[in-house]
Amino acid sequence: MSAVLSHNLLRRLQIETAQPQNRTTEKRSPLWQFQEATTIRQHMIHRAGRLTKPKGKLRLTMSGNEATKRIFQNYLKALGAAAQLF
Repeated sequence: MSAVLSHNLLRRLQIETAQPQNRTTEKRSPLWQFQEATTIRQHMIHRAGRLTKPKGKLRLTMSGNEATKRIFQNYLKALGAAAQLF
């Protein structure tokens, strides 16, 4: 059951953060090009980072990589929008 929920959550997160890459065709090709869960995990979780506490507030500090920053911001924006629905 948890595998089904995590699969659905990852798919929905990708739908919310990306524009459709294909158009509807007669052969019913998918609108989105989905990444696998392992790819998302490698991009999001398997990153070198350090937890620091500047001014007493816990913060995740990572190297300055614009692509990674953009991915995190897109996912956080989608999660924030989804949280406002509840």
